[in-house]
Amino acid sequence: MDHPPFYRDEADYPPMIRPKLKVLRRIGPHKSAYPKELPHLSLLAPLATGPHRWSQTWRGILRHGKDREAPRETVVIKLFQESQFPAVRTRRAGSAVAQSERAAFDALRHLQGTVLPKSRGFLEVELTSTIEYEDVPGVLHTEKVTAHVMEYIPGFAASDITAPEKLPEDTGTVLRNNLAEIHKHGVVHRDLCGYNIIIVQDTIKGLRCAFIDFAKSKVYTDQQRALRPRQGKPTFEEEKFSDEQRLGDVFFELDIDQPNRQPVAVTGFDKAGLARLLDELDPVSLDSFRVSETEWLEEVKTVKEQAKRAKMKCTDIDCPECSI
Repeated sequence: MDHPPFYRDEADYPPMIRPKLKVLRRIGPHKSAYPKELPHLSLLAPLATGPHRWSQTWRGILRHGKDREAPRETVVIKLFQESQFPAVRTRRAGSAVAQSERAAFDALRHLQGTVLPKSRGFLEVELTSTIEYEDVPGVLHTEKVTAHVMEYIPGFAASDITAPEKLPEDTGTVLRNNLAEIHKHGVVHRDLCGYNIIIVQDTIKGLRCAFIDFAKSKVYTDQQRALRPRQGKPTFEEEKFSDEQRLGDVFFELDIDQPNRQPVAVTGFDKAGLARLLDELDPVSLDSFRVSETEWLEEVKTVKEQAKRAKMKCTDIDCPECSI
C-alpha cells in the first residue's frame, strides 16, 4: 500500500556538513534601496533546521562588502531550500515560497524593527555543502537558494518561556496591539503560534514582542478587503479572526488573561479542504503525520465524524447516525 503523498524517507534528508553561502544577486522590488555591492554571508549556528521544512533558519554574520574589515552584523538567515522541502502534492519553487514573506515585509516596512524584524533584503545565494551518505564518505552538494536576511532578535520564543508569571503585565496588551497594527496594513499572519513570537525584556528599551515567519501570510489590498471572495475562500475578516484566535491559544499557554475569547467552531470537511490543508501545513507539524496509511485513514475518518457531529449538533460519541 502506497504512503500518503507527503511521505518521504529520512534517508532523503542526509545531514549537511560545513555549509557555505555565496551571494549571487539581490531580488525583490526594493533592491535599489540597498548598497550596490553584494554583501558577504556566513552561517554560524542552526536555529530551526532539519527535514520536512519550508525553510532552514540559521544565525549568521552579514558583512557589508568583501573587505574583512567591513562592518559586521549578527543576523538571521532564512534559506528556502528546495532539497529540504516536505514532499506534498504541490511542488513549489523556493522563490515562490519566499514570495509571501517578501510581500508581507514590504507591506509592513514601516513596522520593521518593532512589530517584526528589520529585513536586510532577499538574496539569491549558492549553497555549497558536503553531504554524507552511509556508503559514501562525502558528496559535494551545490544548490541555488532564495535567502531572507533579517535582524537577529536576542529574545525567547513564547513557546520556550518556562516562567510566564515573570512576564510584564502588559505583555498581552502589547501582543494584541501589535497584531492589530499588522491587520491594519492588510496582512494576516495565518501561522501564529508560540514558536513565531519573540519576546524581549530589555531594562533600557523595555518590552518588545515581535512576530516572525510570514511565509504563510497573505496581503490583502483595500480592494480585496472590500470585494466578496470566491466561494470557499475566507474573507479578510475571517482570516483576521483566525489570527486572533491563534493568538488567544498562545495567551492560554502563557496564562495571560484574554477577555471575550470565543471558541472556534468546527466546520465541514471535504476532499478539497483536506488537499489544501496538506499543501499548506506548517513544516514543523508534518512530522506528526509520518504514520502508516491505515492510521492516516483512521484519523481522517475521526475528523469527518467530528465535523458531521458538529453540523448536526450531536454530542453522543456512539451515535449511529454520525458514524461513517
